[in-house]
Amino acid sequence: MVYVGIDPGQQGAITLMEDMTKDKITIYDMPLLPQKGIDGKELHDLFLSIKRDCKSIFCILEKAQAMPGQGSVGGFNYGVGYGKILSALEVNQIPFQEVHPMRWKKEFGITSKRGKAEPKLSTADKKQLSLSAVLKLFPKLSYLFHTERGKLLDGRVESLLLAEYARRIHK
Repeated sequence: MVYVGIDPGQQGAITLMEDMTKDKITIYDMPLLPQKGIDGKELHDLFLSIKRDCKSIFCILEKAQAMPGQGSVGGFNYGVGYGKILSALEVNQIPFQEVHPMRWKKEFGITSKRGKAEPKLSTADKKQLSLSAVLKLFPKLSYLFHTERGKLLDGRVESLLLAEYARRIHK
């Protein structure tokens, strides 16, 4: 069985995890067009090769949602990319489940458990919580989560957590 986790968006990623070992993990950055946007053809080809190489697949896709502060053009472009992901999964007949971020993040204890008096977590804090969770589970993969200049590749982090979530709930 191969579990797939997809963090959608242009900074997103796709992780493949084999069931038995959890050591055989492959992470792909979201394929992009030169002029911006997700490359639907590359995505289709990637899913086609996964389908060809794996007998049994289960995928978790983080459910699309409006982002605070995101403009209408950005939201529209995000929706177009999300549609390309859905289409590539459907055309390749890869079984998937859409999961709201709060639901899968709760599994790893990375939701804010704040009271009404506590400040809301920043995006950077949330990304650090995700990174901490993934490093506890997969410490040998720490080299995958930052660019050479030190920028966090949070799409890779969250796609790996989504693949692990798929493995946990599919059992």
